[in-house]
Amino acid sequence: MSTTVLDRPLEEIVAENIRTESARRGFSQSAIAREVGMSQPAVNQRWRGVTRWQLDELDSLARLFGVSVAYLVSDNAPVPTVVVPPTGLEPATSGLEGPCSIH
Repeated sequence: MSTTVLDRPLEEIVAENIRTESARRGFSQSAIAREVGMSQPAVNQRWRGVTRWQLDELDSLARLFGVSVAYLVSDNAPVPTVVVPPTGLEPATSGLEGPCSIH
């Protein structure tokens, strides 16, 4: 059963975060396998989201990457910025020029 966080399955989020952190630190799948004590094919299945990472594996990876397990299971993808075009209903500013004084 797939667990969904926001709009993406948790397995996809975790796999993406691990791929990102591995690339950031220059770790290959083989290097990850050595560090975590797994075979490279087992890492590859998890890398692609085919097999779920186990909690103890996530803990080892978090320590290796210097991040928290919570970071690895969080959707860290940037949120798309939505630009709303002007509607023509902006407040009028005419007549407001110059210093404002209250008497």
